[in-house]
Amino acid sequence: MLTRIFSRCNPLSSVVMLDLEMRDDVVRTIMSCHSSTVTSIAFNAYNLTDYAFEELPFCSKLTKLRLKKSRYLKEVFLRNACQLKNLQLLELSFIRCPFDAPVLEQFFSSLPVKSLKALSIMCSDIMNSVCLENLAYNKPPLRSLTLSACTAINDESCAAIAKFSELRVLDLRMCPHVTAAGLAKVTILPCLLLIDIRGCVLIGDCRLASDQRRIEVLRVRGEEDILAVISVKMRHSGRYLPWDSDDCSYLTQDILTTKSAKTKTSGSYLPRDCGDTSSNRKLLVVVNQVNHGVESHFTHSSSIVASAAAAAVVTMVAVSSAGFPADES
Repeated sequence: MLTRIFSRCNPLSSVVMLDLEMRDDVVRTIMSCHSSTVTSIAFNAYNLTDYAFEELPFCSKLTKLRLKKSRYLKEVFLRNACQLKNLQLLELSFIRCPFDAPVLEQFFSSLPVKSLKALSIMCSDIMNSVCLENLAYNKPPLRSLTLSACTAINDESCAAIAKFSELRVLDLRMCPHVTAAGLAKVTILPCLLLIDIRGCVLIGDCRLASDQRRIEVLRVRGEEDILAVISVKMRHSGRYLPWDSDDCSYLTQDILTTKSAKTKTSGSYLPRDCGDTSSNRKLLVVVNQVNHGVESHFTHSSSIVASAAAAAVVTMVAVSSAGFPADES
């Protein structure tokens, strides 16, 4: 039935179906019937195979590709994805990786990255430092990088991440081999404004050699939304954050909470130049509430929520002014 609907409907520019486990024939129909118009695709890939994406190279206008819970996608899909010349966002999460590390390393060596601003690879045991080195070699304008639950990420990987000079947001949640030494390598990035290290069990007592005065700590409970408390502050101030949630996969869920803080009567964007100088920028470090070792060595005020809110506002304004489209709704 879905195949018939997608084959007969008007040309689509965006297809988002993350709650429904898609079938190969449905996805293939979408690719073939709407290849000339589709710019954004988001699928639950739990049952999808390479067959579903044989038409992917013909989607010449595609800028955003998000696939969740992949199990069966293999080398053919990766080769087809490498033919997408205008990708701005790529998000892949895995139940398991059906290919070896050299295949993924080659993929990142071949991936066109001239427009790539946001990359998210989640739950992969083969995403490693070589993949990041290959990606960095092509110098993508990367603003957001998510490596959540990638168990091969370590301090050497952090050295590769430090080559992304334009990086604003970094998610290292549940990367068990990242230590304080690796963390110090990425915090020196001049544009970095938010880093999430929840679940990095080897980061205990640490003292950063970099500029301590620009660091603020946000403590959260478990998987609590980072911006949940901040959104309350936004509601009271009559402001909301200028952000397109699709442009940074890391904050996609958190920002849905924050968007509810927008008030139609008094809400307004914060000035784009608010805190957007290097001397005023803060690095917001997200940690587990129980991780007292990290907290004890980060500089933060007694009113941590207010400080975190200010830092998050700076983060959003800086990223939006860096080239992400603001939400006009």
